[in-house]
Formats: sequence, structure tokens, C-alpha cells
Amino acid sequence: GGCPKQSKFKRVDKLRPLPSDNDSLLKVGSAIHSVLELKLKTRDLPSPMSTSDAVSSACLANDLTKKEMPEVKKVAVNVELFMERVNLWDRKFGVKAIHVEHKFGLDKDLRPTGFFDKDVFFRGVVDLAVETEKKMIIIDHKSGRPFGGLKAYQAQLDIYNIYGRACFPHVPYFQSAVNFISYDEFISSGLRSREQVDNEVVPWFKQWLNKSTQDFGMDKANPGRPCSWCGFRDRCPESYHGK
Repeated sequence: GGCPKQSKFKRVDKLRPLPSDNDSLLKVGSAIHSVLELKLKTRDLPSPMSTSDAVSSACLANDLTKKEMPEVKKVAVNVELFMERVNLWDRKFGVKAIHVEHKFGLDKDLRPTGFFDKDVFFRGVVDLAVETEKKMIIIDHKSGRPFGGLKAYQAQLDIYNIYGRACFPHVPYFQSAVNFISYDEFISSGLRSREQVDNEVVPWFKQWLNKSTQDFGMDKANPGRPCSWCGFRDRCPESYHGK
């Protein structure tokens, strides 16, 4: 979860990240997220936003160039397929609420608190949480290519279960997933009950938090595929250069 050395470069050393060839990819990825956000936020309105209008609005809001815009337009079909997936959940489980770009904060006892409150110990933003009659489906949208299967994202999915447990105490079951929107691939963890999250995920999460707290501020890298997106990789000897 994150890279302490990147945090040190950014917050302690106050270094500026170098411009990157990936900057354009990040802009396109942000625009794709915006398309999904617009579609989901307007889903229940009398006149939901069309996908073409959402694409145009997202490209404008993210200041995309004429060269970058077609990359966003390519995913329009996959956005429609994902919205149909949400409609299917509605038919099967009964969607009660859709939470888009949901900011949350937890205190040291993993109780919900304000995102900027003084007692916040862990905070995050969830792309999408679909609350149904039977379960909470918690989703992270990714515009990049999937790699490593479910195992590569298990820690993130477990943290999403912690989020669901804390912020929605009335929900009995949780299911977390990663939506690779550009590739129409949906990786989902198994269904977990509140009791399973308490007994299996919470102990792991507390250990993970303690280790992350100890590592924070240390000159210690966490090399991996995300290094290719880091603006400090040229100054980091531990940077991962694998394929």
C-alpha cells in the first residue's frame, strides 16, 4: 500500500516530479473515470446523461487534446456494458443507493470519522459503492491493463471490505471488485459476511496499518509496476524497471 520513499521525495524532500510520457495516459484515465462518474450520478434522473455527452463533458473537463480524445471514446461501449451490469444488479438484488467517489475516514478503532477530522487515522476515496437489499458491492475503476489476477489486488479489495464494514453498519455482506473499464474485465472477490470481515480482515488490516505507519517517512522504497508511473523513478535506485 503506497511507497514510503515516494512520500519522502514529495513531502520531506519537497522534490518536484519530472514530466512523464505517462502524463497523457493519466489524463485519459482521469477522463474515463469522469465518464463513469457522470453516467452513475445521472442514472436515476428523469433524463440520464447519454454516454456520448458524458464522453464530451469528460474530455472538456480534463482538457484533453484532439489526439487524446479518441482514447476515451473507445471505452464508450464498455461503459454501456458496465451500466448494464449495474442494471442487472438492480434487477437481481434491488439497488438502494449508489455512492460515487465516496470519501471516508476511519479513526484508530476503525470507526467512521470525517475525512479531515483530527482523529482520522486512515482515509480513502472509493470510486463506487453499490448498496443493494442483500449486499454492498464496492468497486475500483481502472483504465489500465489488468495484471496478476485477483491476487494482485487482494489487499485493496480487503481494505474495501473494511470501508464497507465501518461506513455501512446495516449491510450484512460485502463484495469488492476491480473494473478494468478499457478492457471490459471485472475481477471480483468472494462474498464476505460482516463476521468474516471482523474475524479475518480486521486483524490483517491492523497489522498492515501498523507496518505502514512504521515505514512512513523512512527512506524505503516499495518497488513494483506502479514505479513506471512515478515522477521520481529517475532518482530512485530501487525503482522497478520490469515489464
